[in-house]
Amino acid sequence: MHWSAVFTEIQWTVIMISVAGLLNLLMIWTRNMREFASVGVWAIVAIAVRHWGKIPELQWTCVLWVAVLGAAIMLHAYKNRHAGPFRRRGPVGNAG
Repeated sequence: MHWSAVFTEIQWTVIMISVAGLLNLLMIWTRNMREFASVGVWAIVAIAVRHWGKIPELQWTCVLWVAVLGAAIMLHAYKNRHAGPFRRRGPVGNAG
């Protein structure tokens, strides 16, 4: 049985990194989970470091997604800065 792949290994990897990037964007904008996307950035940076200088397609795909996710995380954090956990929500004083 002869089977030929539609995409090369590198093309599949680029597709999978892009799918991961899109999923992370969805988690930011639909679930407000910037932390989830930060872990995705960490993983994509690790892939870039592993293949830096060896497979340019992967390295630049990773750089692109890290930039996009980083910008999305910062934009979302800025837009929601008033709802952050470190904002004072009311008067501080003794309850007794």
